[in-house]
Amino acid sequence: MDHLRVCIAAPKSDMDIRELLAGLDRHDIKLLKDRYAFLTILRLLWAKMRGYRLLYFECRFPESSSFFEKKIYRLVDTLLVGTDFLRGEYARHCNIPFSTIITLPRWTTSGPTQMPDGRSSTGTSVLVAHQSPAPEELQNLVVDPSVEFAELDDGFPQALLDAMAHGMLPIVERFGGADEIVSPGMRKFLFPSGDIKECSRLMTDVLSMDPEQRARLVAEMQEWVKQFDTVNVSARLRRVIEHDLDHIAGEDQLIA
Repeated sequence: MDHLRVCIAAPKSDMDIRELLAGLDRHDIKLLKDRYAFLTILRLLWAKMRGYRLLYFECRFPESSSFFEKKIYRLVDTLLVGTDFLRGEYARHCNIPFSTIITLPRWTTSGPTQMPDGRSSTGTSVLVAHQSPAPEELQNLVVDPSVEFAELDDGFPQALLDAMAHGMLPIVERFGGADEIVSPGMRKFLFPSGDIKECSRLMTDVLSMDPEQRARLVAEMQEWVKQFDTVNVSARLRRVIEHDLDHIAGEDQLIA
C-alpha cells in the first residue's frame, strides 16, 4: 500500500479518533478538532492544496448542520456517519452524493462485562434510551433501582453502545438509526417515538423476565456489540482510507 496523506476532521465528536489509527502508522494522518466550521474549512482547504484526502466525521442529525458545515460536506472526499439511516438522511437533506458518504459507527472501549447470572456488572440491568419524552415522565412510570435513563441526543448515542457492552438490556425509542445499533433479539423492545404507554409496557416485560431468558439476551447482545469495539471499528476506518476512497472518486450518484 502506497504512503497516503489523509486529513480527518472531527470537530463535534466527543470521541478520540486517535484510538482508531492503529495500523495506519505508515500513512501521514492529520486530525482536526476545530470547534468552528469556518476554521475547519480553511484548514481543510490548506490540506487539500497539499495533496491530502479529506474525511469528515459526523454523528449528529443533518438538520443541525450549519451553512459552513454543509459547505464542508461538499468539500471533503468522504463524509463518515454513524449509521446507514444517517447516510440516507445526509444525502437527502444536504443534497450531497450518496456515494461519498460512508457508514463508520462509533465505538466502545468497554469490553463485555456480563455477570454469571446475566446481570450487568454495573448493578443496573435496564437502559431506557429516549428522545422525545422528558425523563420525569418516564421515571414516574416505573420506580426500580435497576432502570437507568439516557437521552438520544445524536444519531449514534454513545450511552446506548456502552450500556450494551456492560450487559444492560436496552429499551429504545425508534429514533435515528437505533434499530441498527441494538442486537437482533432486543429489537422487539424498540418503542414508537413519544409512546410512553408502550415504553412502560416494555419496561414491565423486561423487568419481569426470568433469569434464563435475560441471560440469553445479554449473551447475544454482548456478542453483537463486539463489532463496535475499537479493534473492529479501527479496521473499518483503515479499509475506508486504504480502499474505499479510491472507489468513490468521481462518483456522483444522488439519492432521489
